[in-house]
Amino acid sequence: MRFLQAYIEAIHYFKTNKAGTIRILQKYMRGLNEGHIALWYEESRDSLKPAPYPDEEGLRAELEQINAAKSHGPAFFVDTTIVDEIKKSGFLERLYR
Repeated sequence: MRFLQAYIEAIHYFKTNKAGTIRILQKYMRGLNEGHIALWYEESRDSLKPAPYPDEEGLRAELEQINAAKSHGPAFFVDTTIVDEIKKSGFLERLYR
């Protein structure tokens, strides 16, 4: 639970603190200048969802790629109870106030 809350806080930081995020990315993506990282940041920020629910289409594509049995859909392989519990607790609402 705490790991997932920290992950959600990292998503929040990424989405709400452009300058800090770019500094962090520059540190770990050596060789890229600030302009390239800022461009990547702008393109990536909106695609991140506040709650890290799995993408069913992406999972379906992965299952097809490994030739998994088609008897179960993507939802069979996903357990979102922890993310749901965090959302119900109001953690996300408090974070994005």
